[in-house]
Amino acid sequence: MPDRLFDSLREALTRTPISDETDLPGLRPASVLVPLHAREREVEIVLLQRSEDLPHHAGQIAFPGGSRDEDEDDLACALREAREEVGLDPSRVNVLGSVEPCTTPTGFRIAPFVGRLLVEPSALRPDPGEVARIFTLSLGELTAPGVYRRAHLPDGRPLEAFVCRDEVVWGATARILRRVLELALGEAPRSEGPFPWSRLRF
Repeated sequence: MPDRLFDSLREALTRTPISDETDLPGLRPASVLVPLHAREREVEIVLLQRSEDLPHHAGQIAFPGGSRDEDEDDLACALREAREEVGLDPSRVNVLGSVEPCTTPTGFRIAPFVGRLLVEPSALRPDPGEVARIFTLSLGELTAPGVYRRAHLPDGRPLEAFVCRDEVVWGATARILRRVLELALGEAPRSEGPFPWSRLRF
């Protein structure tokens, strides 16, 4: 199953717009890596919890990533940040493609890249200055009934979240995750259950 899923995902990613690396006025360019790992008959997604001491999105669940340097492109940024934050050697990830960039209310334009890990997630090592912990959630868990939630802010903007085990993945990370699941499985997850407003950290 994992190999077929990766093949389907790679094919789907070729049909989506690759990041054009065009900076939008007023937004700071950033990139993330969505790391996938095959374990027996299941596929896991690797996530991290950001340090409480960071100036942006402290304590939130995220993918490895960060702001782009002036002398690099979006993919180079995603791979550099993954090396710095979780110790991932770029040679140990097979980049499958990119999904559409997204923006955040905090002023970032994020280019997400999807990659298959060629190393066990347990071999990753968090940078203690940026990352509190690394963990995985399987596709089976993320697509279970009641995990995906959707609501709207007072200004009408949609807000998405995945509530799985004791984890709440929300905001831009949830939007990217939902899109990757949609491409991997051929359909978007269905929103069910109340939105976890009390567990969000704005």
